[in-house]
Amino acid sequence: MGRSLEKIVREASEKWIDIPGVTGVGISKENVRDIILVMVKEDTIEIRQKIPHKYKGIKVQIQETGVISAEDEKIK
Repeated sequence: MGRSLEKIVREASEKWIDIPGVTGVGISKENVRDIILVMVKEDTIEIRQKIPHKYKGIKVQIQETGVISAEDEKIK
C-alpha cells in the first residue's frame, strides 16, 4: 500500500464521513486490488447517490455494517 493510496483514502474520508449513515472509510482488497471501503449503518439510495463508484481511479465499495460502537471493557 503506497502513501498515495493512503492520501487518497484520507481525502475520501474527509469528503464522505459527514454523510449521514457513513460510519467509516478505509482501505480493503478485492481479489488483489486495493479498493476504498465505505462502511455504512444502512445501505441506502441516498448514500449511493453521494458516493461515487470510483474515486481518483480506485474502486469504491459500500458495505453495510450496522451501528459501530466502541466497548469499554478491561482486558484481563
